[in-house]
Amino acid sequence: MGEASLMEDYFVDNPTYDVIISRRRFRMRRPLFHCIVDAVTANDIYFQRRPDTTGRQSLSPVQKCTGSMRVLAYGTSVDAIDEYLRMSGSTTRESLINFVNGVISCFGDDYLRNPTKDDLARLLYVRDQREFPGRAPKVTYVVNGCENDRAYYLTDGIYPTWAAFVKSITSLQIQKHKLFVEH
Repeated sequence: MGEASLMEDYFVDNPTYDVIISRRRFRMRRPLFHCIVDAVTANDIYFQRRPDTTGRQSLSPVQKCTGSMRVLAYGTSVDAIDEYLRMSGSTTRESLINFVNGVISCFGDDYLRNPTKDDLARLLYVRDQREFPGRAPKVTYVVNGCENDRAYYLTDGIYPTWAAFVKSITSLQIQKHKLFVEH
């Protein structure tokens, strides 16, 4: 039932949702989605359709990849998609782990590498063409008597520990912490 709904909504000749909605929900165009699904399925038996331990046919590669991509694209929990795709949270988690490993295995050499000088030049050119600033504004400020000239960004706990990222204090226990978060 989950696969039938998914296919009818996005992947048949006349789907329920058009190309624009599909791209917004999957965060990519359909041909790219199919390219990823095909590559991951061809390289990992986990995504290939076969009978499960009870003898029933396993979930389709499209279901498993869609569940994984939705968790990644929306940052949702694995339980958030179970009703639509008819996948349990544990299956979605297992699919996600296999999906990430599959994408790294299939596409890592081309897309998950350090940029070359040519890559960097191309990216900077595109940035300039789109008038994307790409740099932090120049600022000067004083903290505890020390003058600083580097910008910082207030963030939450998901960002790495870098000097430019100042994380808010989550458990406010003293007045000093409350004042910091307030400002």
